[in-house]
Amino acid sequence: MFENNSVISKLLGFNYFGHPITLYGNAGSGKTTSCLLLAQHFLSKNLKVIYIDSEQDFHLERFVQIGGTEKMLDNMFLLKPKSFEEQTLQVEKIYKLCENDQIKLVIMDSLGCHYKKIRNENPAKYNKFLLEQTKYFIRISRDLNKTVMLTNQVYSGLEQDNVSVVGGQIGKMGKVMIEFQNNEEKFRKAILVKNKTDDQKQSANVEKEVHFKIVSSGFELVEDKPIQP
Repeated sequence: MFENNSVISKLLGFNYFGHPITLYGNAGSGKTTSCLLLAQHFLSKNLKVIYIDSEQDFHLERFVQIGGTEKMLDNMFLLKPKSFEEQTLQVEKIYKLCENDQIKLVIMDSLGCHYKKIRNENPAKYNKFLLEQTKYFIRISRDLNKTVMLTNQVYSGLEQDNVSVVGGQIGKMGKVMIEFQNNEEKFRKAILVKNKTDDQKQSANVEKEVHFKIVSSGFELVEDKPIQP
Protein backbone atom coordinates (compact mmCIF):
# COMPACT_ATOMS: atom_id res chain seq x y z
CA MET A 1 0.00 0.00 0.00
CA PHE A 2 2.82 2.43 0.84
CA GLU A 3 5.32 1.28 -1.78
CA ASN A 4 5.72 4.82 -3.14
CA ASN A 5 5.80 6.50 0.29
CA SER A 6 9.14 5.77 1.92
CA VAL A 7 8.26 7.74 5.08
CA ILE A 8 5.00 5.94 5.94
CA SER A 9 6.31 2.52 4.88
CA LYS A 10 9.32 2.98 7.15
CA LEU A 11 7.00 3.61 10.11
CA LEU A 12 4.11 1.23 9.40
CA GLY A 13 5.37 -1.26 6.81
CA PHE A 14 4.13 -1.58 3.25
CA ASN A 15 0.68 -2.89 4.13
CA TYR A 16 -1.61 -1.53 6.80
CA PHE A 17 -5.33 -2.11 7.33
CA GLY A 18 -8.00 -1.62 9.94
CA HIS A 19 -7.92 1.93 11.31
CA PRO A 20 -7.72 5.50 9.95
CA ILE A 21 -4.20 6.90 9.82
CA THR A 22 -3.96 10.47 11.13
CA LEU A 23 -1.06 12.68 10.08
CA TYR A 24 -0.66 15.94 11.97
CA GLY A 25 1.89 18.73 11.98
CA ASN A 26 2.69 22.24 10.94
CA ALA A 27 2.42 23.62 7.40
CA GLY A 28 4.86 22.33 4.81
CA SER A 29 5.86 19.27 6.83
CA GLY A 30 4.81 16.60 4.30
CA LYS A 31 1.19 15.75 5.16
CA THR A 32 -0.32 16.65 1.78
CA THR A 33 2.54 14.98 -0.09
CA SER A 34 1.72 11.77 1.83
CA CYS A 35 -1.93 12.07 0.77
CA LEU A 36 -1.01 12.62 -2.89
CA LEU A 37 1.34 9.64 -2.90
CA LEU A 38 -1.28 7.33 -1.40
CA ALA A 39 -3.94 8.55 -3.85
CA GLN A 40 -1.56 8.04 -6.78
CA HIS A 41 -0.81 4.49 -5.64
CA PHE A 42 -4.47 3.47 -5.48
CA LEU A 43 -5.39 5.25 -8.72
CA SER A 44 -2.49 3.58 -10.54
CA LYS A 45 -4.19 0.26 -9.75
CA ASN A 46 -7.45 1.54 -11.26
CA LEU A 47 -9.13 1.79 -7.84
CA LYS A 48 -11.52 4.59 -6.95
CA VAL A 49 -10.56 7.27 -4.43
CA ILE A 50 -12.48 9.93 -2.50
CA TYR A 51 -10.28 12.95 -1.78
CA ILE A 52 -11.68 15.76 0.41
CA ASP A 53 -9.46 18.80 -0.05
CA SER A 54 -10.54 21.37 2.53
CA GLU A 55 -7.06 22.92 2.40
CA GLN A 56 -7.47 23.63 -1.35
CA ASP A 57 -4.00 22.10 -1.76
CA PHE A 58 -4.66 19.49 -4.46
CA HIS A 59 -2.93 20.68 -7.64
CA LEU A 60 -2.72 18.67 -10.85
CA GLU A 61 0.85 19.84 -11.51
CA ARG A 62 2.08 18.41 -8.20
CA PHE A 63 0.09 15.19 -8.67
CA VAL A 64 1.77 14.66 -12.06
CA GLN A 65 5.18 15.41 -10.50
CA ILE A 66 4.85 12.49 -8.09
CA GLY A 67 3.87 10.07 -10.87
CA GLY A 68 0.16 10.66 -11.39
CA THR A 69 -1.61 11.41 -14.65
CA GLU A 70 -4.63 13.51 -15.53
CA LYS A 71 -6.37 10.35 -16.78
CA MET A 72 -6.12 8.79 -13.29
CA LEU A 73 -8.38 11.52 -11.94
CA ASP A 74 -11.32 9.89 -13.75
CA ASN A 75 -11.40 7.51 -10.76
CA MET A 76 -11.18 10.23 -8.12
CA PHE A 77 -14.07 12.00 -6.42
CA LEU A 78 -12.41 15.32 -5.58
CA LEU A 79 -14.37 17.41 -3.06
CA LYS A 80 -13.35 20.93 -2.03
CA PRO A 81 -15.52 22.12 0.88
CA LYS A 82 -15.25 25.87 1.41
CA SER A 83 -16.71 25.92 4.94
CA PHE A 84 -17.01 23.69 7.99
CA GLU A 85 -20.74 23.29 7.40
CA GLU A 86 -20.13 22.13 3.82
CA GLN A 87 -17.41 19.76 5.02
CA THR A 88 -19.79 18.24 7.59
CA LEU A 89 -22.44 17.56 4.92
CA GLN A 90 -19.90 16.02 2.54
CA VAL A 91 -18.50 13.67 5.19
CA GLU A 92 -22.01 12.46 6.00
CA LYS A 93 -22.69 11.75 2.32
CA ILE A 94 -19.48 9.86 1.60
CA TYR A 95 -20.32 7.15 4.13
CA LYS A 96 -23.16 6.07 1.84
CA LEU A 97 -20.93 6.49 -1.20
CA CYS A 98 -18.32 4.20 0.38
CA GLU A 99 -20.77 1.31 0.31
CA ASN A 100 -19.63 1.03 -3.32
CA ASP A 101 -17.06 -1.79 -3.38
CA GLN A 102 -14.99 -0.04 -6.05
CA ILE A 103 -14.04 2.76 -3.65
CA LYS A 104 -11.00 1.67 -1.68
CA LEU A 105 -9.46 4.86 -0.29
CA VAL A 106 -10.76 7.97 1.49
CA ILE A 107 -8.49 10.95 2.16
CA MET A 108 -9.35 14.03 4.25
CA ASP A 109 -6.84 16.89 3.97
CA SER A 110 -7.41 18.36 6.48
CA LEU A 111 -9.94 17.62 9.18
CA GLY A 112 -9.37 20.78 11.22
CA CYS A 113 -8.83 23.42 8.52
CA HIS A 114 -12.30 25.03 8.61
CA TYR A 115 -13.01 23.98 12.21
CA LYS A 116 -10.02 25.98 13.41
CA LYS A 117 -11.47 29.19 11.94
CA ILE A 118 -14.93 29.04 13.53
CA ARG A 119 -14.59 26.85 16.61
CA ASN A 120 -14.57 29.75 19.11
CA GLU A 121 -17.92 31.04 17.82
CA ASN A 122 -19.73 28.07 19.39
CA PRO A 123 -17.34 25.46 20.84
CA ALA A 124 -20.03 22.97 21.92
CA LYS A 125 -21.71 22.99 18.52
CA TYR A 126 -18.58 22.68 16.41
CA ASN A 127 -16.92 20.14 18.70
CA LYS A 128 -20.01 17.97 18.26
CA PHE A 129 -19.79 18.25 14.46
CA LEU A 130 -16.06 17.45 14.48
CA LEU A 131 -16.69 14.42 16.69
CA GLU A 132 -19.40 13.19 14.30
CA GLN A 133 -17.07 13.57 11.32
CA THR A 134 -14.32 11.65 13.09
CA LYS A 135 -16.71 8.82 13.94
CA TYR A 136 -17.81 8.60 10.30
CA PHE A 137 -14.22 8.09 9.20
CA ILE A 138 -13.67 5.40 11.86
CA ARG A 139 -16.80 3.58 10.66
CA ILE A 140 -15.76 3.88 7.00
CA SER A 141 -12.46 2.20 7.84
CA ARG A 142 -13.76 -0.38 10.33
CA ASP A 143 -17.19 -1.30 8.96
CA LEU A 144 -16.70 -0.76 5.23
CA ASN A 145 -13.07 -1.94 5.09
CA LYS A 146 -11.66 1.16 3.39
CA THR A 147 -8.23 2.67 3.78
CA VAL A 148 -8.64 6.10 5.42
CA MET A 149 -5.98 8.79 5.76
CA LEU A 150 -6.71 12.01 7.64
CA THR A 151 -4.52 15.04 8.14
CA ASN A 152 -4.85 17.67 10.82
CA GLN A 153 -3.32 21.00 11.70
CA VAL A 154 -1.68 21.94 14.98
CA TYR A 155 -1.47 24.86 17.35
CA SER A 156 2.18 25.64 18.04
CA GLY A 157 3.52 26.66 21.44
CA LEU A 158 6.58 28.74 22.26
CA GLU A 159 8.81 25.68 22.16
CA GLN A 160 9.39 23.95 18.80
CA ASP A 161 8.26 20.55 20.08
CA ASN A 162 5.22 21.91 21.92
CA VAL A 163 2.28 21.40 19.54
CA SER A 164 -1.39 20.58 20.11
CA VAL A 165 -3.61 18.82 17.58
CA VAL A 166 -6.53 20.94 16.36
CA GLY A 167 -9.69 19.56 17.99
CA GLY A 168 -7.92 18.47 21.18
CA GLN A 169 -8.97 14.99 22.33
CA ILE A 170 -11.31 14.66 19.33
CA GLY A 171 -8.33 15.09 17.02
CA LYS A 172 -6.52 12.32 18.91
CA MET A 173 -9.26 9.68 18.61
CA GLY A 174 -7.49 7.64 15.95
CA LYS A 175 -5.46 4.56 16.86
CA VAL A 176 -2.66 5.43 14.43
CA MET A 177 -1.09 8.88 14.59
CA ILE A 178 2.05 10.23 12.94
CA GLU A 179 3.46 13.66 13.71
CA PHE A 180 5.21 15.52 10.88
CA GLN A 181 7.72 18.25 11.74
CA ASN A 182 9.60 20.73 9.59
CA ASN A 183 11.39 22.61 12.33
CA GLU A 184 14.84 21.40 11.38
CA GLU A 185 17.02 23.48 9.09
CA LYS A 186 17.51 20.96 6.29
CA PHE A 187 15.33 17.94 7.00
CA ARG A 188 11.81 17.09 8.01
CA LYS A 189 10.88 14.45 10.54
CA ALA A 190 7.98 12.00 10.97
CA ILE A 191 7.34 10.34 14.33
CA LEU A 192 5.01 7.40 14.96
CA VAL A 193 3.19 8.76 18.03
CA LYS A 194 0.47 6.15 18.42
CA ASN A 195 -0.14 2.72 16.88
CA LYS A 196 -2.69 0.69 18.84
CA THR A 197 -4.14 -2.67 17.93
CA ASP A 198 -7.73 -3.73 18.55
CA ASP A 199 -6.82 -4.84 22.06
CA GLN A 200 -5.48 -1.32 22.78
CA LYS A 201 -1.85 -2.42 23.03
CA GLN A 202 0.76 -0.06 21.67
CA SER A 203 3.00 -1.32 18.87
CA ALA A 204 6.64 -1.75 19.79
CA ASN A 205 7.74 0.75 17.11
CA VAL A 206 5.95 3.74 18.68
CA GLU A 207 8.23 6.80 18.88
CA LYS A 208 10.20 5.60 15.86
CA GLU A 209 11.46 8.55 13.81
CA VAL A 210 12.19 9.01 10.12
CA HIS A 211 14.10 11.94 8.66
CA PHE A 212 13.41 12.94 5.07
CA LYS A 213 13.37 15.59 2.38
CA ILE A 214 10.44 16.57 0.17
CA VAL A 215 11.54 16.24 -3.46
CA SER A 216 9.78 16.47 -6.81
CA SER A 217 8.92 12.75 -6.85
CA GLY A 218 7.67 12.71 -3.25
CA PHE A 219 10.00 11.88 -0.35
CA GLU A 220 13.68 11.08 -0.04
CA LEU A 221 14.83 9.42 3.17
CA VAL A 222 17.83 10.80 5.01
CA GLU A 223 19.27 7.62 6.47
CA ASP A 224 22.24 9.17 8.25
CA LYS A 225 21.10 12.51 9.63
CA PRO A 226 24.12 14.70 10.36
CA ILE A 227 24.51 16.09 13.86
CA GLN A 228 23.43 19.71 13.96
CA PRO A 229 26.21 22.09 15.12
